[in-house]
This record gives sequence, C-alpha cells and structure tokens, in this order.
Amino acid sequence: MVYPAGQPRPEPADWLERAARTALNERPCWLANLATQPLADAAFAKLVIVGDWGTVPGGYRPGMAQVMEK
Repeated sequence: MVYPAGQPRPEPADWLERAARTALNERPCWLANLATQPLADAAFAKLVIVGDWGTVPGGYRPGMAQVMEK
C-alpha cells in the first residue's frame, strides 16, 4: 500500500502483530520428523507419503525450507 508523502504509516493491529510473531516462531511442517512406519503398518486404510527435498531440482524447492534447515 502506498501512503501519501508525509503521512505516517499506521501501526499494525495488536492481533495482526501477535499472529505474525507466533508464525515466525513456529517450526515449518516440512521439517517435522514423524514416525511414519507405525502409521503405515496400522490396520486401517490410509495413504502415507514419505520423502524429502534432497533429490528435487533447486527450482522446485521452497525457499523457506532452505532457510529453516540451517
């Protein structure tokens, strides 16, 4: 958003700033270490997909994953 020259930028709403701080402290889901074998071995119907970004060409890898892995 563009503000007119000389106009101060409004402060973010409290709830918006709180939400942003919370999101910045959360661990991304793609870095979770889950025990998938017990789920795969369970007797009920399901689809278990496992893998990582290690073999994916660079253009397909989410940028945040690279940052968060460090």
